[in-house]
Parts: sequence; C-alpha cells; structure tokens
Amino acid sequence: RIEREDVNEYNEEWELESRVFTINAATQTITLNGMSVSLTESMRFIINDVVTDLTMFLTTATDSVGSSEIEIEGAFDSTGQFVVQKVELEQQSLNDTNNDNDNDSDNDNDSDSSDSIYGNGYVEFEGKVTSIINGSSFTLNNQEVRIDSSTELELNDRRVSVTEFMSTLQIGVKLEIEGVWVDGSYIYAYEAEIESDDND
Repeated sequence: RIEREDVNEYNEEWELESRVFTINAATQTITLNGMSVSLTESMRFIINDVVTDLTMFLTTATDSVGSSEIEIEGAFDSTGQFVVQKVELEQQSLNDTNNDNDNDSDNDNDSDSSDSIYGNGYVEFEGKVTSIINGSSFTLNNQEVRIDSSTELELNDRRVSVTEFMSTLQIGVKLEIEGVWVDGSYIYAYEAEIESDDND
C-alpha cells in the first residue's frame, strides 16, 4: 500500500510492523525491520488489546518471539531521532481466534477489540458523534468519550487543543479514537482524530 502524506504527517506518524523481531530484556530494546528501539516506561504498551506496563510487555514478548506480531507507532523529532509512542503485541493464536468471531453488525463501530463492546480494556474504533456532553467529553456511537490536555488531538492532520477540538465537534461528525475503558463506564481517549467526509 502507498499513501501520500503531507510534511506534518511525515514527521508525526510512522509505523513499524513485523512478525520477525528480537527482544533484549536486559537492555529493554526491541529490534524489527532492521531498527533497534529502546523501550521506556513513558511509552504505551498493549498486549492483545489490553494496556500493560513495560515489565509485563518485555516478559510476554520474549516468550512470544516467533508466534506474535509487533507494531510500533512513533515519530521522528527535529534531530532525526525516532520517538516511540505505542508498542503493541498481538499473539497470533489469540488474534486468529478473534478474527473468526468478528461482528460486522454495526458499520459505524469498527472496533479492533470485541471487549470494547462490554466496556473492558483497550479500544480503537471509528464512529459518529451522537452528543456533546461538555467541554471535554462527548458520545461516539452512544459511548461516552473523555479527553484532556494529554490526549493527542488532530483536526485535518493538524494537532489542536482540547478547546479547538471540541469547538469543531458536531453531532454526526466522524471520529477515530484510541483509548481505554475506565471503570466500564467511559472511554478515556489517548488519541482522537476528526476524519474527512470526502468519501461520503
């Protein structure tokens, strides 16, 4: 797949993905596609759609070499250093089972985790805004989503503040979010992006 991106996207959004990788738990590094990446506690770690910490990630990834897939998301800073934001491990046996049970009944809710339906764990999905609750929360497909100053917010591929992001929201606007369920009652968004309606 080839996708043309503008300068901001080139600098801000990079992904590495491979089934072939090596883990060095002692130095807390992972190597894939010829690139070695140092892991730190400040990064976001996900195993089979569940947010975890660095220690658990290193242990699970070490035991899963050869039977799992790693995906790393990050960006290059002004010095050319690759800065990692998220590292995700998908164990293939579990992933294959989940793929057999995909539920396509709701076209506006393309979730990567069946647990998200039940208010549990990590979640990524696309949908339409169904209501505005206040200056930092709204509902997406009738599920409450909350954001704050730590959330990475994008409008037309441009980083924006909470105030600017919320001022753009209207009922029916399409969003893509990534976050985690809190107490099974709402989703705290790590990232939220307003999508273009060009394909409608």
